[in-house]
Amino acid sequence: MASVWDCEKCGYNHYEQASNCKHCGTESNLPDMVNHPPHYKDSVDVECPACWQLVDADCIDKEDRRCRSCIEAEAKQGRKDDVPKAVKILNEAVQVMAERGKSYDKSGGEAERSMPKIVAMFNALTGHELTPEQGWKFMCCLKLARSEQGEYREDNYLDGAAYMALAGEEASEANDD
Repeated sequence: MASVWDCEKCGYNHYEQASNCKHCGTESNLPDMVNHPPHYKDSVDVECPACWQLVDADCIDKEDRRCRSCIEAEAKQGRKDDVPKAVKILNEAVQVMAERGKSYDKSGGEAERSMPKIVAMFNALTGHELTPEQGWKFMCCLKLARSEQGEYREDNYLDGAAYMALAGEEASEANDD
């Protein structure tokens, strides 16, 4: 797996674009990483899944799902093919989770947390005692089954990655009790 950039000071391999080294804090050797277009009063800010900067939603490429600055920096570096597909899928899964959170989270947050309600409804209907963690694992199984049918559909893998993360979050919270 080729890194996006290596820190000149400590040699840390970065698999995503960032303005500073995660290990020692040295500034990135990639140009224009934080030179994002300005935000406007009535614009919607979203987080670029590649550099984690808040940018105007209009600055996110609809197909690539990264901000223009990341795309331009990558083009200058000529490294698009060096970013592993698994990293791209995980980054896009983060973006999809954030978008769904904004659409479905009625508390005003940015996290889609419908599984406890879904599980409670399922348990009331069936008499089972499914947990939210098991509910997310069930959704993983659904995506795995769908990935075996027909043509490749990336959303099965994006959603599957997100569901595993949500199952892990539920498991972590259950262990804190």
